[in-house]
Amino acid sequence: TAITPKRYVRTRHDISGANWVHNSGLLDQLSSTSSGEVWGLSGQSVWFRPSQHANWQSISGALTHIQVAGKGRVVGVNANGNLYQRDRTNNRWTGLSRPSLNRGEKLVTVDTTDDGVLWATTSNNRIFTRSAAGSWSKVSGRLKQISVNDDGSEVWGINVNNSIYRRNGSSWSKVGGKLKQISAGTDGNV
Repeated sequence: TAITPKRYVRTRHDISGANWVHNSGLLDQLSSTSSGEVWGLSGQSVWFRPSQHANWQSISGALTHIQVAGKGRVVGVNANGNLYQRDRTNNRWTGLSRPSLNRGEKLVTVDTTDDGVLWATTSNNRIFTRSAAGSWSKVSGRLKQISVNDDGSEVWGINVNNSIYRRNGSSWSKVGGKLKQISAGTDGNV
């Protein structure tokens, strides 16, 4: 008999505090702003919580990865590798262009800066970045997941061996330790 692991949402209401606070909800992945807004996925269902004391809201759409930047720019990838951005004015998802990919390859993770620069990884662990104007460029290296902070000054990633990498100019530096997922914070914290 398979046992489903319990998934809990734990947030730190005071980043300087040492304790985690249990919040209601079961999520597989989440992303939050420094103001406490949280976006998450339960399976492919999208959930949103505007603040720590607000109720969770179900959002239309089905995604396999979601990220939100500090000022509320939300991006995600669906199971087909299509890329979306949340139009907060009209409360809908807008499709974005994708980089040129190999046959059978698809986007799997994406992250955004406040001004719309995207970083993404593919099913072949290739890395791409997209300018705020919309042009894509391939980046050297291989990662399964990537994260960029709000102003774009910090880019971190995880490879298939769960090794941690940090972007230094035009190259990657390996950082000690192993993680399954990483998130670059506003002030360079991860």
